Amino acid sequence: AIAEALIRARMEAGLTQAQVAEKMGISQPRVAQFESGRNLTIKTLVGYATAVGKTLNLQIRPAQ
Repeated sequence: AIAEALIRARMEAGLTQAQVAEKMGISQPRVAQFESGRNLTIKTLVGYATAVGKTLNLQIRPAQ
């Protein structure tokens, strides 16, 4: 779900992986890793969100 949200946010911003990478100061393959759900940290998510013009909102909800 997180990987899908990252891709959706990037596409809504009209950015390529390379453009997000440039804004984050990292390589495009690292952005691809994030978008596949690998190597994610809260710091990474905040940086990614900022790069695509969004804010990060995390929630922990009760199990259903």
